[in-house]
Amino acid sequence: MKQLIAKLAKKYNCPVKFTKKDKLYKRSREEFEDKVDWHYVSCYQKLSEDFIREFKDKVDWPYVSCYQKLSEDFIREFKDKVAWYHVSSYQ
Repeated sequence: MKQLIAKLAKKYNCPVKFTKKDKLYKRSREEFEDKVDWHYVSCYQKLSEDFIREFKDKVDWPYVSCYQKLSEDFIREFKDKVAWYHVSSYQ
């Protein structure tokens, strides 16, 4: 399935949308780094803080702030990127 997704995304130069049901490994995400819809990834995938840190310029911070479990230290580290309204409501 991943091969088909990669082939079609490359052929049609379109973003790949991942949902909660898609079990994707870090390698797959890195392969599609410039092809994925980062709004969907930030919202529907369970992301580790290390992953968010690695792709800090790609993730959708309001969705990360709302849908990902973030530690206090991580929130402090990215205090200028997190969406504080969502942090105060959902963390």
